[in-house]
Amino acid sequence: MANHLPKAALVACALFWATAGNADAGYDSCMETADTSYDMSVCGGKWRERSEAALAKAWRAAMDAVGGKGSDAGKDLLLEQRAWIKFKDQS
Repeated sequence: MANHLPKAALVACALFWATAGNADAGYDSCMETADTSYDMSVCGGKWRERSEAALAKAWRAAMDAVGGKGSDAGKDLLLEQRAWIKFKDQS
């Protein structure tokens, strides 16, 4: 698959994943006022929603960068996405 992806798409994905493990300022702020485990879980849920939105945005940019779903690279990217979703759901 990587043979079809432009370097820009690979760099964008690498940059996203390199920062994905770090909580954001919204999470930190929320956790400062969290008093209970429930409050903390709400903070985590909101952070996950923001992370999922950022991932979706990166996905659309990567798909655009490879010429869309109809291109060879786009088809490969769809296969990779399906594998990721399967892994994520099983984890």
